[in-house]
Amino acid sequence: MEKKVSHVIDFLSNDEVQRQLGDPSISGISFSFDIRTLLKKHSGGNPQFFNYSMRDSFHEWCADIELGANTNELVTELLWDIIYLTEHQFLLPYYHGEHKKFQKKLVKRVGNHLNSLVNNSASKPTGSMTVNVRHVWRNVGDRYTLLYLPLYFKELIWCKANGSIFHVIIPHTKEHVIHEHKEWLLAILEMAGYWNLSHVRLYLPRDDLTNIQTLLKNLHWIGANLLPNENRNECNENDDITLSDETYIILECEC
Repeated sequence: MEKKVSHVIDFLSNDEVQRQLGDPSISGISFSFDIRTLLKKHSGGNPQFFNYSMRDSFHEWCADIELGANTNELVTELLWDIIYLTEHQFLLPYYHGEHKKFQKKLVKRVGNHLNSLVNNSASKPTGSMTVNVRHVWRNVGDRYTLLYLPLYFKELIWCKANGSIFHVIIPHTKEHVIHEHKEWLLAILEMAGYWNLSHVRLYLPRDDLTNIQTLLKNLHWIGANLLPNENRNECNENDDITLSDETYIILECEC
């Protein structure tokens, strides 16, 4: 897993990205791709880099960064690493040592989802690959996005979109930074709006007590609703028990 993280960080450390991060008018970068990019013949467009910069007195996301990868093989490996690391955010800590099993299941889930997109039909119910309409975080994303907002978060923000929902896993952060600065949420909402998504779901680490308590006291400030976690007693035979949202507090905002 450490190798995958290093691969992603190295990719994001190319000269053009670093140059743009040194520009005071740029407060964030993003890398995003449609999952259909994994297909040899696809209609999902190419992966894109964005910067979050000040233009005409307001911030917006713009695809102004060159991709910088040398070969298609390198890009494909990178996309798989991003999918793996994003879905890994929902893997229960008890199973973190079972990387090969997790990866094998994930490859099947992604393949099944790609087939359903190609065939324009629902996926066949095969174990954990079944589309989950109750807790959509379980479903493979139609689009995966990395956000880096260094003014507010030291870590990368892993995101995926399925249907009309943008799922955003918020990392641990500095004390009070989430409440003191609204710009981080605006950047996320605008990224979701760029892809014409209607809702953002924020997954906040349950043990990040300072920021959780502050946000729960100020739900009106971000216009969010508190969503219930999945009830494990209601899981069926198609739900992968190694995955869960129980380590997060979930807030939903309209874009």
